[in-house]
Amino acid sequence: MIKEPLYRFFYQQFKMKKSNRIISIIFILLCIYAFIETTRFPNVSTVDFGPAFMPRIAAGLLAVLSIMLFISTFTKKDDEEIEKDNMLKLLFHACYVIAFALVVNWLGILITVPIFLFIYILIYGNIKIYKNIILSITITAVLYILFVMVLRIPLPNPLF
Repeated sequence: MIKEPLYRFFYQQFKMKKSNRIISIIFILLCIYAFIETTRFPNVSTVDFGPAFMPRIAAGLLAVLSIMLFISTFTKKDDEEIEKDNMLKLLFHACYVIAFALVVNWLGILITVPIFLFIYILIYGNIKIYKNIILSITITAVLYILFVMVLRIPLPNPLF
């Protein structure tokens, strides 16, 4: 739970326009960094698209969306305040992503992704548990096929 004085500080300091401008600039810079990093990926001449293809597409799409968000902060008339529920959801998602990043190095991709997907879908999805299990395993299998077999990018192995 967020302590009340800390919550009040963020609630009073950040309005949606200001927050969206800051976030969009951060993401644009992150996209530029990601695109530059993909130039270091090895070039595979046997395939039309190499390991850098998907990260560049993702960085490009994220950059376009970030630019659209930045522009929209100037076209909106009213400035909304960040609600407490939204701030708590944002905090939960940030902690979830950090936990995933820490656990994936320990357990590896093939174990961590289905577990975290299952938990996430369990919390936010409204589907039966057996469908959740099938969906989590299917998404993991598709990611494995895409990265390991198509793009020939090895996935991190578990530490144990």
